[in-house]
Amino acid sequence: LLPAGPPVPPRVAGAVRAAARICDPRLATIYDTDFSSECPYIVSEWTPGTHLQDLVLSGLPSPALAAAMIADAADTIAVAHQAGLAHLRLTPRSLRWDNSSGLKITGLGLDAALCGPYLDGDDPRVADTRALGRMLYALLTGCWPGAEATALPPAPRHKGQVCTPRQVRAGVPAILDAITYRALAGQAPDAPARPLAPAGL
Repeated sequence: LLPAGPPVPPRVAGAVRAAARICDPRLATIYDTDFSSECPYIVSEWTPGTHLQDLVLSGLPSPALAAAMIADAADTIAVAHQAGLAHLRLTPRSLRWDNSSGLKITGLGLDAALCGPYLDGDDPRVADTRALGRMLYALLTGCWPGAEATALPPAPRHKGQVCTPRQVRAGVPAILDAITYRALAGQAPDAPARPLAPAGL
C-alpha cells in the first residue's frame, strides 16, 4: 500500500511499469497496480524463501553455495540492465533464497524510487555490482562491509579499509576473495580502468 492522499510520484509509477516489462523468473513479478484510488497499491508476487540477511544470521552457507547464489543474482541483474533498468537499492533483504525454488530478487527499480537509490558514483552498473559484492562478502564472512544499516555486524577494518574475506574467515577460497575485492571496487580484473558490471561479475 502506498500513502493515501498525495498523487503517486511519476518516478514510482515509471519504475513499476519498467519492472513489470522484465520477464525473468528470478525477479518478483508485479501483477497489478492502482494509482488512481484513494488507497493506491502495488500487487507483487509473494516471494518464498529466506532473506539473505536472515540466512547469514542463521549460519553461513558453504563458499560454493555463496558463489552460486551471487552468480545467479548477478546474472539476473544483468538481464535487468540489458532491458535498461537498474536495481540501485540492493540490500541483504532484496534477495531471497529457497532450497527448492532458488533465488528471488525483490524491489527492482521500485525500492530506489520509493526510498532513494544507493549510488556509488554515477554509474548504475557499478552501484549494483558493488552491492552484489557486499552481499557476497556477507555470505562468506557473516559481516556487512557497506555503510547501510543491517542486522549483520559491521566488517572489521584495518587502517580504514575493509578487511578481505580471507582475513575475516578462514577457509574462504582465494578466487572468491579476489572476486569479492574486485566487486567491491567496481573494477574489472583485466582492465582496472574499466567499470565492472554485473554481467562481468
